[in-house]
Amino acid sequence: MGKTGVKELTELVEGIMEVSLVLIEVGSDGIQLGDFRTLWRRLGDDPAMRDKLKRAYEGIGAVEGEIKDLDLDEAMGLAIKILPYIPKMIQAAKSGGR
Repeated sequence: MGKTGVKELTELVEGIMEVSLVLIEVGSDGIQLGDFRTLWRRLGDDPAMRDKLKRAYEGIGAVEGEIKDLDLDEAMGLAIKILPYIPKMIQAAKSGGR
């Protein structure tokens, strides 16, 4: 119970949430051809985003073991990491990508 930790799982969840936020921001007003350039710029050209995605990808092999070993405290910690994204996503969807 909790022997492996959740470092890689946390990094994966944060990466997924960051990508989701960008997708909502860019696509909430509908998808246009120019959105693909914007997505590329936001996901590939931003050093902070590249770093988050790199960390999420590098540890992906350990995620299955971390999930199998997940305890309640670790699950709550992951939920706490996700919660701040919810209002950001709602705002991004309301703003129509602006």
